[in-house]
Amino acid sequence: MSESSGDNRPLVRKRWRVVFEVEATGRELTDEVAREHARSYSNAEEVLSRDSYWEDVERQRRLLRAMLADPGMIDAWLGHESYALFEGGDAARALEESDTFIRSGGLDGDWEILRNALGRLSDEDRAVLERAKDAELVYESTDVLSECFDARIVGVEVEEGTDGT
Repeated sequence: MSESSGDNRPLVRKRWRVVFEVEATGRELTDEVAREHARSYSNAEEVLSRDSYWEDVERQRRLLRAMLADPGMIDAWLGHESYALFEGGDAARALEESDTFIRSGGLDGDWEILRNALGRLSDEDRAVLERAKDAELVYESTDVLSECFDARIVGVEVEEGTDGT
C-alpha cells in the first residue's frame, strides 16, 4: 500500500473519560458591576452617561430578583452560564447532547430560563424582554446581568484510557 492510497483510517485510537468539576457563582448586580460592564465598550463614558443604560440596569436588577425567587431558575441559569466554558469545541457538542444540559435549557437556555421569571415582572419589563426575544436580542437585554455570573473549572478527573474501538 502506498502513502497516497487515500486510506484515512486512524493508526491509533484511544478514549478517556474526563469529568470536569465546575463551580458557578452569582453576585449582586451593583452599580460597580454595571460600570465595570460599560468599561468594556470603547465609548464607555458615553454609555455611562445615558439614562437609558441605567434604566436597563434597573430592569435587569428586577429580573435578577425575580430569578432569585426561584432557586431552580438560578440553578438552571448557573448551568447555562457554565456551558460557556466549553463553547465551540467537541466538549460543547457533547454537552449539548446531554440530558442534563437539555433539561437546563440548552443553547437557548437564556430565554427558556428567563421566560419563567416573566410572571414576576411588571407589564413594562415583561414587554421589553418579549420584544427583545422577538428581535433575537435576549443576550443584549441581559448582558449586564450576565456579568453577575461566573463559572470556572475547579477540578478534572481523567479515567484510564481504553482502546477507542
